Amino acid sequence: MIPSQRFFNLAPQPDSGWAPVWQNLDLARFRSSVTYPLQPVVVQLDPKSAAGFVRDWPRPDERADQNRSYALQWFGFAATSIGIPDDLFRSQTEAEKLAAARPITVCAGCPHRGTFMAINQAVRRAGFKKDQVMVTGDIGCTILGMNPPFNTVWNELSMGASIGMAMGYVHAGVQTPVIATIGDSTFYHAGLPALVNAVQHQTPITVIIMDNGWTSMTGMQINPGTCEQFQGAGSARLDIARIVPALGVDQFWVVDPFEMDNMAKVLQNALKLPGVKVLLARQECAIPAKRRGVEAGEIKVIDENCNQCKLCITVTGCLAITLRESSINIDPEQCYACGLCAAVCNRDAIEFERLLPELKVTG
Repeated sequence: MIPSQRFFNLAPQPDSGWAPVWQNLDLARFRSSVTYPLQPVVVQLDPKSAAGFVRDWPRPDERADQNRSYALQWFGFAATSIGIPDDLFRSQTEAEKLAAARPITVCAGCPHRGTFMAINQAVRRAGFKKDQVMVTGDIGCTILGMNPPFNTVWNELSMGASIGMAMGYVHAGVQTPVIATIGDSTFYHAGLPALVNAVQHQTPITVIIMDNGWTSMTGMQINPGTCEQFQGAGSARLDIARIVPALGVDQFWVVDPFEMDNMAKVLQNALKLPGVKVLLARQECAIPAKRRGVEAGEIKVIDENCNQCKLCITVTGCLAITLRESSINIDPEQCYACGLCAAVCNRDAIEFERLLPELKVTG
């Protein structure tokens, strides 16, 4: 029904004519404002008629299940604001005392271990101290190069930022070599534009793309460079070894991080060259490889040759190696037999035989 009186007004009403907004519909004023007859009528909708008023509306989806975790999160925030004893959720500490004291580092068999070891070796052989050659890092497993025993990577900002930061340091006046490290997934995600920019301006940086074939830190998801057999139906693989030269990078090498000495030599030479240099350090992540039953090689400890110098532990930081009474122990459940421990042993205490096919490398 049309009201015939005003219940309240938020602003003065005009005496005549049309107003942009009428707060209340005054029938008398509305009738005087139109040129056609207007009768006071009431329209009643009959629910029994064929075109009657629909009253049986579907119940709206409250999406309670989707919001339950969100509610629990806020209930958790509320719980932290009340007085909770510090030891309420504290467990027994006996098991913690038995845990080995280890830094946060890459997994046993990770090819990035060889890359970080090669960087440190190349910098040293090139005549620089570690704090003279800046090494930028990126999102992903690459950031673990910040930690002992490598202490290689200086910083990490955001996905794809390592190459851009390296360029920035050069343009800011850094005279010593600058190295950018970036994983394959991050390179596809946000490293390509920065590399294009470096090539355009011929900024003298060395980029190491650490290609393990997977997006490993977040759970071994595939990326554009993962092997064809693991790509989804109708998907294609994009090979970094073809992309980088196509961007105009003339100084490009494919290296095997498990062949650490050779990679260090290639990198040492690259540090002396002008312009943009790119090394593609290529070996598969050990976790999906071991899940398929792949082993990189065979490892055997020769106890009588070991003097427990701990080089295999302090240089590689491999989680599979521990000390025992008169020698070292290599846990076969963790070991991928990459051979990096044998490469640093000075006493032939670790025998290694490679089983992986030789990687097609350059340089």
